[in-house]
Amino acid sequence: LFNADQYQIVNLVGPTGVGKTELAKCVVKKIFEDAKNCSVKKGMPAVYTEIPVYGGSSFDWKGLYLRVLDSMNAPPENLSRAIKFPQARMAGRGYSERLRTEDQIRRHLEARIIDLGVKVLIFDEVQHLFKFTAKNAEKSLDILKSLANITKCQIVLIGTYESLRSIAWSGQLSRRTENIHFHRYDWMEEDQRKGFIEAYNGLLSQIPFEISTSLISVSAASDIYHLCCGCVGILKQTIEKTLARHCSSKVLTLDDIKTSALSNNERIQIAREIQEGEAFFEEGSDEELDILLGIKKQSSPSKESTTSSKKKNKVGTRKPKRDSVGLNA
Repeated sequence: LFNADQYQIVNLVGPTGVGKTELAKCVVKKIFEDAKNCSVKKGMPAVYTEIPVYGGSSFDWKGLYLRVLDSMNAPPENLSRAIKFPQARMAGRGYSERLRTEDQIRRHLEARIIDLGVKVLIFDEVQHLFKFTAKNAEKSLDILKSLANITKCQIVLIGTYESLRSIAWSGQLSRRTENIHFHRYDWMEEDQRKGFIEAYNGLLSQIPFEISTSLISVSAASDIYHLCCGCVGILKQTIEKTLARHCSSKVLTLDDIKTSALSNNERIQIAREIQEGEAFFEEGSDEELDILLGIKKQSSPSKESTTSSKKKNKVGTRKPKRDSVGLNA
């Protein structure tokens, strides 16, 4: 997938706690290892940045640009400021990022990406880009596309299902985007059920306490699946909460894990988000596409059903249905 000519933007989406951030960190590590094996001795092949939630009525792009520069360990602009401007002009003046415009910082970022040879720019928690109005969200997508075009750098967006509604607004952007669905473990699929049990057993093997044999049974794995909605990140967090409050002299049981789990209402909310997100990736029918393209005409209702639906009784005529019968006491 790491080919900017084919995929300018890679959009990785999935439910909360499925492991998207851990996957992103593994991807960055893999890119650096590949660069080292290819004898690349300078530059920075990949940059990972988490998008924060800013205050205000619109997204703070200036703050994000500065955050990306920090992730790249870029030297501050004031180190080269004395070269650009005579010292006499600098006398009595301090330097502040606040004095630089958004456009100046954007140009600085573009230059750093090109100079360092950054091939992949990874933005995590991308749903924070779309916390505002639809107009601002559409503009954000255009800015990312412009950044990818100018720097010839591939942009990887990682976020929850919340970002899908925004990504789908523009057909132009969809043409340049590769959507990857990082979905939960599906208990109804045998291979995924086995994968979840293996992941669950892997987490149990890291617990430094004595554990009950009931935690290893298949029925216990089914209960654990309900506690985390099939997302290993949620399960890992639940186990960490359990260990934080667990007494080392006691045997760890299933009830201990259930005590630290999310409430039913919280899991129901997560399950609803999963259902809506997975519905986005369901393929539409060929017939619907043909109708939209004008290849086929939409089938009209039969004449009999149309006339029967439009047929009305004359004014004063009773409807042909049985009157309710009242029983005398």
